[in-house]
Amino acid sequence: MGVQNPELKIRDLEKKKIISGADLYVMGAVNLILHMKFHQKNISDTSN
Repeated sequence: MGVQNPELKIRDLEKKKIISGADLYVMGAVNLILHMKFHQKNISDTSN
């Protein structure tokens, strides 16, 4: 097993952190959009 460069490891973790943060943000936005659409659909269904 070769010795890994700790600096590279840290950079990799930073990248993963940024990616996971972006993923959470995107997931949150998608959930919000889906919730809004679902809510509007329910409102239109009840008004009919």
